[in-house]
Amino acid sequence: MASMKIIAAIVALAATLLLAAHATRAEDLPGKPIKLLVGASPGGTTDTMARAIAPPLSASLGRPVLVENRPGAGGNLAADAVAKSPPDGSTLLVAFTSHTINATLYPRLPYDPVADFTPISMIATVPSLLVGHPRLPAQDLTALIALARARPGKLSIAIGGIGSSLHLAGEQLKMMAGLDLLTLIFRPPILNENIPAFDVPSLLEAHAKRRDKGGPSIG
Repeated sequence: MASMKIIAAIVALAATLLLAAHATRAEDLPGKPIKLLVGASPGGTTDTMARAIAPPLSASLGRPVLVENRPGAGGNLAADAVAKSPPDGSTLLVAFTSHTINATLYPRLPYDPVADFTPISMIATVPSLLVGHPRLPAQDLTALIALARARPGKLSIAIGGIGSSLHLAGEQLKMMAGLDLLTLIFRPPILNENIPAFDVPSLLEAHAKRRDKGGPSIG
């Protein structure tokens, strides 16, 4: 049960605005642009939320608000950049679940995920969904578990990144249900295949086409 509570707490922290600890007030630097650093690629959930709040934040503060993507290392690159930025409130981190997860995955981080940041506001909580190909002979979780147990090692589960909340959720499902599922790292076909970020059906169709060459997949 303890592990369940830890996973729930991590998933609940979907996206939060953070800034370098001991920051001075942003209004002390009138006119200086504010940068929102996102440790993920354009088109994803965190990037979308950052770009959604940038215009009203700019209007409220009377300062330009720019979104800058610095993907890599599960969000560590963006977090490190914010931790080492001048503590003047002009460089903010749009953090996601990896900010808390990375503290347990990496033996040594170049920053302290707690002491080096000051929380500002929770932006949103984001649900995670388990979906499958229409040809997958399982219409609910109970049927899926039964199918996976009957076909050990034959089903795959796709995730968007190693160490993400989805990765942890998938591993937890495998452990709790005693399933032998192949974990696949899936790169969404956003940008390089001209599929808009909000066109979910097209994304799922592209996902299904890529998985058709192998066994049935869930993700």
